[in-house]
Amino acid sequence: MYQSHYGLSKKPFQLNTDPAFLWLGEKHKEALATLKYGVIDQKGFLLVSGDVGTGKTTLINALLKEIGNDTLVANISDPALDIIEFFNLIAISFNIPVRFNSKIDFIDYFSHFLKQVYAENKNVLLIIDESHSLSKDVLEHIRLLSNIELPEEKLINIFFVGQNEIHETLSLPECRALRQRISLVYHIEPLSEKETLEYIRHRLKVAGTTKSIFNPSGVRAIHHFSKGYPRLINTICDHALLAGYVKNLNIIGPDIINECAMQFDSINKMPTDNHSMAQVEPFPIEQSDFFLALSSMFRKKPYVWVVALCSAAMLFFMTAFYQNALTTKENSTEMNALAPKTAASSSEKSEDHSISEEVVIPPPSVRVNQTVTPSLIEQAKKALDTKDFDRAIVLFEQVLAENPMDMAFIKMSYSRALQGQAARIFNINPDVAESLLSKAVEVDDQNAEAHFNLGRIYTKSNDYSNALKAYQTAANLNYRSPDTFYNLGFIYASIKDYEQAEKMFLHVVDLNPSYLDKVFFNLAVVQQKQGKRQQCLESLEKAVKSNPNNQRAEQFLSQLKP
Repeated sequence: MYQSHYGLSKKPFQLNTDPAFLWLGEKHKEALATLKYGVIDQKGFLLVSGDVGTGKTTLINALLKEIGNDTLVANISDPALDIIEFFNLIAISFNIPVRFNSKIDFIDYFSHFLKQVYAENKNVLLIIDESHSLSKDVLEHIRLLSNIELPEEKLINIFFVGQNEIHETLSLPECRALRQRISLVYHIEPLSEKETLEYIRHRLKVAGTTKSIFNPSGVRAIHHFSKGYPRLINTICDHALLAGYVKNLNIIGPDIINECAMQFDSINKMPTDNHSMAQVEPFPIEQSDFFLALSSMFRKKPYVWVVALCSAAMLFFMTAFYQNALTTKENSTEMNALAPKTAASSSEKSEDHSISEEVVIPPPSVRVNQTVTPSLIEQAKKALDTKDFDRAIVLFEQVLAENPMDMAFIKMSYSRALQGQAARIFNINPDVAESLLSKAVEVDDQNAEAHFNLGRIYTKSNDYSNALKAYQTAANLNYRSPDTFYNLGFIYASIKDYEQAEKMFLHVVDLNPSYLDKVFFNLAVVQQKQGKRQQCLESLEKAVKSNPNNQRAEQFLSQLKP
């Protein structure tokens, strides 16, 4: 109806899954890279969660487009079935022409099926969308499927994709065994205001226009009402385009967005930040847009609206003054920041990244046992903040001695103090640094940075076996760290496992680090080692394109070209 009015060739905000409209924000790109890594590295169980409308199904569709022919995929989108029905649905999804009447028959047949696929050098991926609707009984039987494996290889990857309620189910004691087998977890957050703008622009461009149909205030209003949920962004924008067409408007501001949001609020409540359902609050319209809204609504019902709008104007200016005061106060608060990693060298056997001396301290929201002297904890935290790691270590050890109970926050901070001191003496005394880092991972085995830096120490001493274990642990804790996977690729290449090295470097490419040309160069080296001449040439060309000053890539490319 409104396409010609805005110069559009199609409706840009339909609630379908047209791949032409696919747009991935940073969070979705990270999630996609996680899923791809799970397939490549045969991670077994993986969980992707997110609230309603955050784009989980869109993400799965994007993954299916990128998976190669060497992976058999079954995508189950309605898993709320009993166990026999669920097993038969799996069989149908994998094109198994058998109807099963018992669990034993299915598992026996499916075991042979998986081993046959493995013999054909193919992977098997089972995606279970809407997994929050699975019963505990079905979840337990899904876990049993993972027992079908060979000593050296998993035979099936299973991806759970569901709403946040899946975490509640998995936290139950009955699901403990399954929970422990999930190797990767990723939670999709809603879009930021900036991402909301990019999302809207992308869909409008695909639909046929590069014009800014929604002005900046209108985009802010869309984000305000939608909370960054793509599905709600689509709904609001579609309503707004129709309303703008009816009113013969070419540019849509917050007045139209307010009106549309109020109209469909009674049908589709907006999720708030804590995911409960609440009434929509009007978006504060800027002064320039306020008078447009005032004139529009005054024409409809002048006597009814005049008092209400004047009151709203008063409320708006009071709210703006109050928010400005809050912003001024908040901006005066100092915040700690984490410095980025240093990229690795571009050589085939490149050096590892240097240990970062920056320490991230989690917010002090954990309640500490009252028997510990509060001033001692504050002193320890202050020492850690100022990077006085020696003093922080001593103070945290005193805190732990006073209270031997399991205080997660204190142990986490103590582990980071040990890690920071190890960084200080890494080049002077690597043996002591190794001892400090070993203690750090003993105190907090979730300290990915300490595992990573242990990998560096082992690499420096050519202890590739322990380096591999340390980097793999760091990768499992932080699967979005390009540095970790880059160094894993180096280790695999050093032990001549070029196939695994290639997988690691390909994953780093997906993570798109600043040193992408070096990644492509190393990728080309391991591809050349495997006799993959064409892929090697393509990687070198990408390295040169990414950084024309990469002379090693340029020389290697000229040597290989006829």
